Amino acid sequence: MAMTMPDFAAFKAVPLQQKVAILVLALVGIGVGFYFYVEEPVQAQITSLKTDIAKLDTEINTNKIKIEARGPQAVERRIAASAQQEPGVPAP
Repeated sequence: MAMTMPDFAAFKAVPLQQKVAILVLALVGIGVGFYFYVEEPVQAQITSLKTDIAKLDTEINTNKIKIEARGPQAVERRIAASAQQEPGVPAP
């Protein structure tokens, strides 16, 4: 049972301008589908992550200011206390 080639007589009868228009519409449709199903959700996730990063940066800067206000001795005491709690961390 051999496969027969499809008959493209109907396709050959379509004018070239219409063939080009169909091709352009198909490519635009693929592009729009990609944007709405792939690009837009990824951009939303990127925006959300950037917002989270900005919040964490603010929190880090706030904590740095709090630590600096206590003085360098407070930082050294906290590092020493952490080293005592975790046996694998060397003391400063």
